[in-house]
Amino acid sequence: MPERMFEPAKKGFRKDKVPPADALIKDYYKLRGWNEKGTPTKQKIIELGLEKPA
Repeated sequence: MPERMFEPAKKGFRKDKVPPADALIKDYYKLRGWNEKGTPTKQKIIELGLEKPA
């Protein structure tokens, strides 16, 4: 992510706050069907029809 994501906001409702990036990333990965390292799970690969033929 860009460095700017980790800088506190200068104004608005987020003033002087930084988003909880770790929690946001974990939630994003989970929604996508990826593991904690950001790699698609075997189930997701099968769901998308991307598994290698045997």
